[in-house]
Amino acid sequence: NLASSQPVEILDLARLMSRLMGKPDLEMHTTGHSFPGDVAEWYGDISKINTLGFEPQVNLEEGLAATIDWLEARAS
Repeated sequence: NLASSQPVEILDLARLMSRLMGKPDLEMHTTGHSFPGDVAEWYGDISKINTLGFEPQVNLEEGLAATIDWLEARAS
């Protein structure tokens, strides 16, 4: 689970992940269409946990990079 106060579009997230994984030129395709049941906007709301004093310690890119590094270290 990840969330911050900033929404991120899925395509932007996929592009960021491909760049961090060393595949910046990975070709991505979208249909350009939405489907029944698709949510127009969906993002994690951290306002409740903020009332307990929680503040994210790393940004999305830093967190994804650390997660990718962790997974790669265990894959070999």
